[in-house]
Amino acid sequence: MARRTTKSEEQQLEELEELRCAVESLISQIPEDPDALFDFHVSSPCPDCEFAALVEKVNNLLRSARRAVAETRRKSHFLSRAIEDLNGEVAVRKRAEEKLTELNLKTQAVVDSAGEGILTFDREGRVLESNAAAHAAFRRSEQEMAGLTFRDLFASAEGFEAPDGGDWTQVLDPSGEAECIRSDGTVFPAVISLGKFELGGEVTHTVVIRDVTEYREIQSRLCQSLKLESIGQLAAGMAHEINTPTQFVSDNVQFLQESFGDILRVLDPLLQGTEDSAERTVERMRAIAEEADLEFLLEEIPAALSQSVGGIAAIADIVRAMKEFSHPGSSDKSRVDLGRAIENTVTVARNEWKYVAEVEVDLPEDLPEVMCYEGEINQVLLNLIVNAAHALEESSHSREDKGRIEIRAAHAGDWVELRVADNAGGIPSHLQDRIFDPFFTTKQVGKGTGQGLAIARSVVVDKHGGELLLEESSDAGTTFLIRLPIGED
Repeated sequence: MARRTTKSEEQQLEELEELRCAVESLISQIPEDPDALFDFHVSSPCPDCEFAALVEKVNNLLRSARRAVAETRRKSHFLSRAIEDLNGEVAVRKRAEEKLTELNLKTQAVVDSAGEGILTFDREGRVLESNAAAHAAFRRSEQEMAGLTFRDLFASAEGFEAPDGGDWTQVLDPSGEAECIRSDGTVFPAVISLGKFELGGEVTHTVVIRDVTEYREIQSRLCQSLKLESIGQLAAGMAHEINTPTQFVSDNVQFLQESFGDILRVLDPLLQGTEDSAERTVERMRAIAEEADLEFLLEEIPAALSQSVGGIAAIADIVRAMKEFSHPGSSDKSRVDLGRAIENTVTVARNEWKYVAEVEVDLPEDLPEVMCYEGEINQVLLNLIVNAAHALEESSHSREDKGRIEIRAAHAGDWVELRVADNAGGIPSHLQDRIFDPFFTTKQVGKGTGQGLAIARSVVVDKHGGELLLEESSDAGTTFLIRLPIGED
């Protein structure tokens, strides 16, 4: 049996010393900079010793560590970039939210400071939002407005039932006037406009309203002021129109007074009851009759009476026309005989046109009465007639005879049409688009204010729902068309 050999202590000490030296060599190769570890490679001091395998394992671990660190760094770099991008996106979103909040605040401030009332409604007609002007117009707070329906706010919606899925806004004029209801039940006029948008599948209606109560009051006062101004301008002509029949009535009455004295003288012998014979009395009466020209008196007295009656009737017509024309009228619309209104206006304006034009009035017998404000329609007619007369006066130098003003009325379905035409030569084409503008006038300075046609159009269009159009204007003349709805009581 072979004997096992063992290393001596000296050999073991030598190997331990070699291992210590190898470890010290390995430690001395480790760089102080941590980043240098990625390029660090361990070299074995004794390639053939057992320690070389351990060094190789260390190098393998270092290579694996380098790969892991590189991957970690790559991922860390990617993560850092992602975090930076995310932070940037968060910052952008934060700035966008801040701007959106600022924009919402500005938008709300603009809406709340708007002079018009702005309301939004859902598909069923319930109030969603309203601004301060709407609260003031309807005299309701924001809390009171919330949840109300269009039936609570618009008089035209009374009794209206929208069909399933139907549009409730059809009860309102898309761009016109509406009668709105305040919290106390009173009704006020407003000009409205409608809008509609869809967001997230939900339909929202917008209604913008402007309370025109004060405007209507100012307009009414202005119309009355213009009417009184017109009457003042026509006063001298009216005085002349009244003076002419008054003068011949006065002359006829004086003639009748003198004639009555002459007739009494003729009858005096008969009335005295003298003792003269009848034959003597007759002779005296004949002599006095011949002296007084009784035959002439008997012919002229009936004529004088007839003229006086006619003159008094003319005065009465003028006074009646002036009285009816200048009457302020009712605050509500009423049934009006337009034929009579036209005749009154022609009479009142007679002194404006009688020297420059012949007036022809064509009124059908079946012309229906119209629901309107009589005083304001009178003012519109007066304005058109006087404008035609002034135009004929300005163009009178170009013709020998008087001009012509034609006033025609016609029944057209649910409307009555009035036309006022003249043959004064027309309005220049470049001015036709401006004639209804406020303060625009083609008359001489001091003769026209430029408000007549503007107010006339406002009266016809805004207050009566009608039309006032320049139907025709050429060298042959000008025709204005007034269309008024007949309306219901």
